[in-house]
Amino acid sequence: MNMKRNMTTMTPEEKKLVQAQHRLEAAQARERDRERRQRTHRLIQTGAILEKLIPEIRTMELDDIELELERRLGTTESENTGATQAPGLP
Repeated sequence: MNMKRNMTTMTPEEKKLVQAQHRLEAAQARERDRERRQRTHRLIQTGAILEKLIPEIRTMELDDIELELERRLGTTESENTGATQAPGLP
């Protein structure tokens, strides 16, 4: 079925199908928007906590912030991402 068909030449079943697809797409878009807003909120809250605990962070570059956090937490990026080394290697 050609979805670009004129709505006036569609059968009622085709119209219902197109409407259902549009409703699904709209629902998916709303869900993506909701997830994006939640992530944004969480990132803002996390940044606020970092600024509260480490005030000098406000003037630091992102790379410097990452290095400072790694230094203070005693971790590296590979440890945070779950990368593992072979047994017996430092």
